[in-house]
Amino acid sequence: MSEKYGKQAYWLDNNPVVLEKFKEDVAELQKDHIFVSFNVESEARSLLSLGIDPLKSKWIDLYLEYVMFSNHNNEVSKGEQLIHGRIKKLPNQGFEKGSKSLSAALYKLLKVQIDTDHKTKMRDLIISDPDNFDKKEVEAILEYCMSDVAYLGLLLAEIFTLVNKFVPQKQTYMKEAFWRAEYGIRTAIMVRHGYPVDVNWLLNLTQNIPVIIRSCIEDINKQFPDIKPFKFDKRRAAYSMNTKAVRKWISSSGNKGWEKTETGLLSLSLDAFKKFFNYSHDYPQGNFGAQMVRYLTLSQQLRGFSEPSGVKSNTFWDYLGSDNMVRPYMNIYGAQSSRSQPSSTSFLFLKTGFMRSLCVAPKGYAVGAIDYSSQEFLLSAVCSGDKRMTEAYASGDVYLSYAKGIGMVPKEGTKETHGKQRDLCKATVLGLSYMMSEFGLSYDLTEKLGHYVSPDEAKEMVDSFYNLYSTFSEWRENSINSYYLRKYIRLPDGFYVWGDNTNFRSVGNVPLQGFGACIMRKAVQLAQDAGLNVIFTLHDALYIMFKSDDLEAMDTLKRCMFEAFIYYFDDKAKESAKLIRMDGKVWSLDYQDGEMITKDNFKLESQKYFVDKRSKKQYDQFSKYFQNNLNLELL
Repeated sequence: MSEKYGKQAYWLDNNPVVLEKFKEDVAELQKDHIFVSFNVESEARSLLSLGIDPLKSKWIDLYLEYVMFSNHNNEVSKGEQLIHGRIKKLPNQGFEKGSKSLSAALYKLLKVQIDTDHKTKMRDLIISDPDNFDKKEVEAILEYCMSDVAYLGLLLAEIFTLVNKFVPQKQTYMKEAFWRAEYGIRTAIMVRHGYPVDVNWLLNLTQNIPVIIRSCIEDINKQFPDIKPFKFDKRRAAYSMNTKAVRKWISSSGNKGWEKTETGLLSLSLDAFKKFFNYSHDYPQGNFGAQMVRYLTLSQQLRGFSEPSGVKSNTFWDYLGSDNMVRPYMNIYGAQSSRSQPSSTSFLFLKTGFMRSLCVAPKGYAVGAIDYSSQEFLLSAVCSGDKRMTEAYASGDVYLSYAKGIGMVPKEGTKETHGKQRDLCKATVLGLSYMMSEFGLSYDLTEKLGHYVSPDEAKEMVDSFYNLYSTFSEWRENSINSYYLRKYIRLPDGFYVWGDNTNFRSVGNVPLQGFGACIMRKAVQLAQDAGLNVIFTLHDALYIMFKSDDLEAMDTLKRCMFEAFIYYFDDKAKESAKLIRMDGKVWSLDYQDGEMITKDNFKLESQKYFVDKRSKKQYDQFSKYFQNNLNLELL
């Protein structure tokens, strides 16, 4: 806190004089001060709404630093924690982790316990948005806001204590902390813009939820008359799951190790079914497990669209603005690998495939996306220095190259002549990117290929992959061993995973997924600095919104993503990294389904409405629920 300014509170409330004074004071501070906050994304969105550019100053986000130091660090994430206002002791060997809230961080690091109920009460008052706050409410709100920053100096000191204790490269820590906070600000810029939806379609979908669920239930009952998984209650005029019949099927299915509830019953949760029936786009008819995943997924995701009621809730509607733009919670650095983990409640692109079609730009605008093609495979090749993997990527089809490398497909073979063999190798490459065992791969191959693949057959595929790409295999094994020896993994942009993760497969996934996350953050920075409206990221893809007659925006995005991909490699590896390929797609009410070519000769898949190819069947089935209100059929 500046000695010149001391502790100051500003009550803006549409007062232009106070606002101007606040902006002048902030501009003065931005010249030579470092700003400290807890969750810079929230602070940045507030400043942006007032016409202040938070990127003009350096920030330290204590929230993101606490997230990092909690990342598989039992000293911080375990032991006594403040969770939902109560103190709870978490054992080192459990999966439960402490909260990352300000109140949790204050308790863990400073042993300060603040009144979380009061915080909730004050937040509810602030967002109630009355015409005017009375004098007592103004005083209470200002006191609450000042109390939120009262401990930041002490908290910062404790973060530096953790730096001294755990961080091996202390000389670069501040630069890396500034970058994490900067990405928080850049996320605020993304979220403030939001992504577009067709609200009329959204309303129809919401009103048709009973029809959709009932249609799904009746179809599943028709497929499995012997099981009769759903019962109809005439009095309530509604279906319910026949839990006894479903558990009887689970018991007789032979799927060992099925998850159980706390009371010892076989679990009927979506997670329990997905461990054995991991379907997400297509649900084979006659496969009861797949059909139950279909029903449970649909029920879960439609629940998030419940109609707005004006009361306290957490539905998709809570994130929709009056401008028909959705502003999701992106949960940056949420995964151990530092990937963002957006909330599915507010993020269409994490929902079942057909729901993505609700993302519709207004007339005159388009949404465009570019994703890296087989990004993780090329990262594996370049990071490990595996020449065979690099050659496989350069061939243009890593799956077919692998099939040829192990002798499954002749050198002259193509995707058209040896499609089944390529599909087998594709499923293997994707599965082994997550370090699947032969048992997991056996199950995965069986589900994806539609015929039984034994663990022994899967083991042959595992061995063939690691024998062919032995340099990569050795590199990944060394990476895991190094983690357990050094007790940390450091990603290229300075984010750490600490040494208390006992799952070696989870550890093995971090270097490549984390590298991809670093690349995506750099791509966002470059794209925003190039003047693009970045609306969100998704895994290895970046989405923008632009005027529909300005396809050059997609050329700009491609250049930014290329520069981001090669950014963290040294000169020798950079040449191999330059092999990266990218795929682009655009959709707009002003476009037709087909193909478009940019000025720089970048070929784009073009659509009027976005329909994911993997979810085309779903879209054909569900699009009628966007366009019409069919709920009257139930009356």
